[in-house]
Amino acid sequence: MFKSKLLKLFTIFCFIILINIMFSGCIDNDDKNSGLSFNFALLDGSDKNINEYQGKIVLIDFFGVTCPPCQYQLAVLAQIYQDYKGTNLEIISIDVWTLPPRSETPEMIEELIAQAREQDVFLDWTFGIDDSKGTLFNKYIEGNGVPMLYLLDENGNVYYSKTGLTDYSTLINKIEELI
Repeated sequence: MFKSKLLKLFTIFCFIILINIMFSGCIDNDDKNSGLSFNFALLDGSDKNINEYQGKIVLIDFFGVTCPPCQYQLAVLAQIYQDYKGTNLEIISIDVWTLPPRSETPEMIEELIAQAREQDVFLDWTFGIDDSKGTLFNKYIEGNGVPMLYLLDENGNVYYSKTGLTDYSTLINKIEELI
């Protein structure tokens, strides 16, 4: 009987910790005077600079392939992508879990995209990956966790940022403020 109660308490405790981890570290940064400036590699190995998206509203998703909350966030982004296709919104997802012990690769991202497609979830926007030194992770993530979202206005300034899962309605409200 005691073991059963202890196990139940332990399960509840783990659930609370998991929920806390998933939603912790949330920040709402409305500092419109700061921008992001970085390069990242596309899955084909070519380089891209975030400044190439000036003039567009850009939603940047820093994620990890093997991160369950990140996978959920990708599903939310898939719906946003479908709803805002043909507008001035660009979505860019960049895997920042390139350092050991995770050491994620472009092939892992491609496999995730293919698996999602098999479930009729289409991740058709731009995907990239951090370098092997974890430059983007160290500059924009460390200590905050993933998923980490940044919404940039047309001038490349950070309009909104948040660590942790961000629901559909919150994101579209922020996007609509810019469109």
